[in-house]
Parts: sequence; structure tokens; C-alpha cells
Amino acid sequence: MSDPRESNSTHFGYKTVNRDAKQEMVAGVFHSVAAKYDLMNDLMSVGVHRLWKRFTLELSAVREGHAVLDLAGGTGDLAAKFSHLVGSEGTVVLADINDSMLKVGRDKLTDLGLVNNILYTQANAEQLPFPDHCFDCITIAFGLRNVTDKDAALRSMLRVLKPGGRLLVLEFSKPSSKLLARVYDAYSFSLLPAMGKLIANDADSYQYLAESIRKHPDQDTLKEMMVEAGFAQCEYYNMTGGIVAVHRGIKPYMKNSLPLDPTLHTAALAGLEAAINGALQWDPAARKKLAALAGHVFHFQCEAPKLSLYLMPGRDRLRLCGVFEGSADTTLSGSASDFALLAQAGDPANALINGELQLRGDSGALITLQSIAKQLELDWEAPLAQLFGDVVAHRLGQGIRRGLRLGQQVMSTATAQLSEYLQQESQLLAPRLQLQQFYSEVSQLSMRTDRLEARIDKLRQRRSNP
Repeated sequence: MSDPRESNSTHFGYKTVNRDAKQEMVAGVFHSVAAKYDLMNDLMSVGVHRLWKRFTLELSAVREGHAVLDLAGGTGDLAAKFSHLVGSEGTVVLADINDSMLKVGRDKLTDLGLVNNILYTQANAEQLPFPDHCFDCITIAFGLRNVTDKDAALRSMLRVLKPGGRLLVLEFSKPSSKLLARVYDAYSFSLLPAMGKLIANDADSYQYLAESIRKHPDQDTLKEMMVEAGFAQCEYYNMTGGIVAVHRGIKPYMKNSLPLDPTLHTAALAGLEAAINGALQWDPAARKKLAALAGHVFHFQCEAPKLSLYLMPGRDRLRLCGVFEGSADTTLSGSASDFALLAQAGDPANALINGELQLRGDSGALITLQSIAKQLELDWEAPLAQLFGDVVAHRLGQGIRRGLRLGQQVMSTATAQLSEYLQQESQLLAPRLQLQQFYSEVSQLSMRTDRLEARIDKLRQRRSNP
């Protein structure tokens, strides 16, 4: 059987149709169901679709100031949630190829008062009308199965994502249990069309829904398609027994695809060096530790994006540079995400052993360097943003802050728990001593009573035997 992607035909449910005709046929389905779309979603899933979307939101890692594309956004359920997450400084673009769905979504969100940070556009997922590298996150919920050329759509989404940005595909998939699959088939082909006829007066559209789900790629196939499109760290999460799955992929930093401007590189290093040395001036303990590392040369090699950084501690300050003619005493190499994971690790020694970073040299010196950083309060994100962009800079900065604070939190928690334990013990100690003394006195009294009873018994015996 020929691959529909390599011919002029494709699937519309179980029907084989011309590729050019499918778009109009799908449009007809959604023109028909747009008015009752939200109601039918609640009825068909018994409201569980809201939990599926909530999990997708949790995977998005969207924060204030982000730009989000809600593709095939329909009536705007995800766009409404993203609007609150990105705040006044961020932007959410609700895009759909179907103008009926787009109008329903726009009216719904306007009625909710969400007007300041949401834009609307009618767009084809296969040819997105946006510039390269402009979105921090893209979601497409229950829409990819309706796209004619899914591979082209995935490549288009990759193009408009920023490096480090995430794609989340929420879609019906294949149940993991054969028994569940049988029940699901019976529900899909019997109840769904009947429900569509009763509520939306359209059984055919919901018959297409059931058929299109069966023609959609399964979990592993879609994951492979995302990898082939160029996404990295692709994974999926099954929900409701695999009836629905959410796939996640990251747009990678490709070597030499986004070369760093040497001027920005130098400026960022100078800014980071000034921030660290400024913080050191206010921390004698950190300067003392730094002096112990004087003369040691650290080399950090980031492979994606390509970046080389040398760090040279002195007696009371350190120096950062991108080029060093000599050899380093300690070298650490890996990707930006690997460094971020190390920064988030609570146990750096264990993270170095079990992580993906490659270490050559003195790990003890590296751990000492991290302990110095724990004592410093720095604005990490400003200089990092010039190197990696806002998205990765925020993640690295957040990871660094978490890693530096984790040790303090652990020590603080341990100290508090120890203090509470000692306090409780001190409160219980006196009663315990009193109780032990009481038991001792009772024991002594018991022994004396026994001896007295023994003497009385002897006296009785003497009287009875004169």
C-alpha cells in the first residue's frame, strides 16, 4: 500500500480523497460543529478534556512575557489559560484554519474579557505565516489529525519556534489495552454519531471524528515524525489509558545554525564578570574560598549553542574570557540544557557522576566554585540572555538560583528539624528522669518489702516451732 504522503491522495476518515479536496472537506465538518463544539466536547469526554488540557498547560512551562501560538485553537480553551500565564507583557496568538471556529473562539474570549494580549489569525498549519524563531511555545490540541500534510506542519512549527521552545501536540491516540480499545471503538462508532445527531444535528461529522482518530498515527509513529522534522528530546505521555496522548518536542540549538555575535559574547562576559566581582566585594567568606582557587583555570564548553568560556579565580576577584592560550585545570563540556540540569541539581557531585556533562580535571575545585556561587546574590539572567536568548537564559538563571538555594534550604530545614527535635527532647527529658527515679524508688521499695516479708515468715516459723 502506498504512503499517502508520497501520492496525491490522502485519508478523510476511512475514505481516500484527493489531497487538495481534504482541506475543504475538513472545513465543512468544523463549519457544521462550531456552534456546539464546546458542549459536544464536554458531553463526549464527560468533561475529562479539561484535565487533558490542564496537563498540557503544565508541560508548556509558559511564563510571563512569553509568546505562545495556540494552533488549531478552536474555541480558545488553551488560549484563555495561556493569556493569564503570559501576562500583560506576553502574547497569545489563536490560530485556526477554519473561520467559523475562529469566530466562535474570538467571541468567547472577548466575552471573558480577554482582549489585551490575544491575537487572532486564520492560518494553515502547513504554511504558518509567521517569521522564524518567534514563539516560545506552540500547542496544537485535537487538530493535527485533521492536517493533510502532517510532516509539513511539523516542519513549519519547528521553523517559527524559538530555539529551546516547546511544541505540545495533544491528540487522540491508540489505547494501550485491547479491552479498552474494544470499548472505545463501540463508544466511538455507536454513541458519538448518535450524540452528534441529537445535540448538533450532524451525525456524519462525528462519524468522521471517530474514523479520523483511527487513521491518526499512533504514539510511537508520531514521536518518530517529530524527530524526523527536527525536534529534540521528543517524548509522549498517555492519558486515560492511551485514548489521548500529549507529545512534547524541543527546538534544539543546532551547531553553527545560530552563531553568537562576538560583540555580544564579549559584552555578556564583561557584564557577568562585573556582576560576580561586585558581589564578591561584599562577601569576605566567598573571597576567602576564591583565594584558595587562585591560579586554577576552569574551561566550560557549551556544545549547543557553540560557546567557550574560561574562568580564572584570583585572590579577591575572578576573570572571564572566551579565549585562553594556556591549558585548563578543569574542563566541563556539554549542551546548554546539560549545564542547566547541573545548576538545578541538589547534589552536584552526584549530578557530575550520573549526568551527561563530560568532566576532565578536578571535580573538587568545581564543587568549591559552586559553593562560592551559593553565597552570592547575582542577576544571572541579564548577561545570559545576551548569549542564549531570553528563553534559555531564564531557564539557566532559574536553574542556577534553584541549585544555589537548595543547599541553603536543606541546611535550614535540617537545622530547624534538629532544633525542634532537641527542644522536644529537652521537654521530655525531665519527665523521663523523674519517671526513671520513680521506677528506681519503687524497685527499691519492692526489694525492701520482699526482705521484710521474708523476716516475718522466719519469725512465724520460730514461734510455731519453739
